[in-house]
Amino acid sequence: MFHIRNSESQHFLTFASETDFAIRFVEVLIMKKFLTALVLIIFATMPLFAQSRVVSNPVNKAFWGIRAGGNITCPGELADRDVFRKGGGMDFGVIYNGPVVANFYVELGLKFFYNTYSEKYGDSSIRKNGMRIPIMAGYHFDFSDSFRFYLFTGPVFEIGFSAKEVVKRYNWVTSNNLYSGFDRMERLGLLWGAGAGFSIRHIYVGASANIGLTNKLDMSNRAKFYENYVAISLGYNF
Repeated sequence: MFHIRNSESQHFLTFASETDFAIRFVEVLIMKKFLTALVLIIFATMPLFAQSRVVSNPVNKAFWGIRAGGNITCPGELADRDVFRKGGGMDFGVIYNGPVVANFYVELGLKFFYNTYSEKYGDSSIRKNGMRIPIMAGYHFDFSDSFRFYLFTGPVFEIGFSAKEVVKRYNWVTSNNLYSGFDRMERLGLLWGAGAGFSIRHIYVGASANIGLTNKLDMSNRAKFYENYVAISLGYNF
């Protein structure tokens, strides 16, 4: 499914490089604007609560947590073609949240995931599982002893354990390993995530958007394909 025929490749590669650069540039620009807005919000509100625990809680401490949730997979274009439809998935794992200064924190995570998406005009679907390591920098606003609001952003490192293309035709089902062969997918990947969440006592609810920065195709014809996803998380902070 990831193979591009020679008769088609010349047409797609004419614009693939320029199109990919433009898309990456817009995505990075949007992320930079989000980060700028986040910083401005933090600094604009800090004078209002200079002596308040809302932005500088003196009893901040490190904690562990567990997380589980659902994913909405948003595969990008394959060599400038809209080939795939969105899919779903799930993840679960643990986090460690460590305070730095005031209410600024760094949170490390280790999550295992299972994601799927399918071909728009065919009979195949992609099924992947692996591990993600998010490293988030964020700020929390403590509006009360029991309610805390979080804003965060940072890189997400991904390691694929398996990736299969499952093709169903009539009564036949075949499966191909996408981590092997000429047009294999990359096991390792880097994404950039940003999101928000809140906790009520020990219960945590959050959401994040994650943009793929690594071309997932290891192909000699330089075709581009990026994987993105949205995550909804539910957790418990110890």
